[in-house]
Amino acid sequence: MSQNPYQPPFGAFAEKPMPFAPPAPRHSGLGIASFVMSLFCGIVMFALIGVATYLAASMQDEFTDESPQAIMVGLGIIGGLGLAVIGLGLGIAGVVQPNRNKLFAILGLIFNFLVLVSVCGIMALGLAVS
Repeated sequence: MSQNPYQPPFGAFAEKPMPFAPPAPRHSGLGIASFVMSLFCGIVMFALIGVATYLAASMQDEFTDESPQAIMVGLGIIGGLGLAVIGLGLGIAGVVQPNRNKLFAILGLIFNFLVLVSVCGIMALGLAVS
């Protein structure tokens, strides 16, 4: 009995072997760190701006540039901006990593940039009004 060259070698009902599929790329650790930092900075900056607004409204004449409350809120905002810049750098590093999923790195870049732009815009608006 000879084998038919036109018949598939696996038989009529046998499954064909699947080619090896490489695993999906893992998420970038730097991108995840950037994304988490952007969420943290956004929440903290929103809270600090709310605290500054509340203190300015409730203390009126006592809330000056030299008051300890204003200094602490200002240092917190500057620290939050510094963390947003670090998160921006981590997002850039996560985007350029080869063979990694870049979703969180791109989200971290976008959110950190939005935090920086919005807080700087609010600060510029405050300087323009006063």
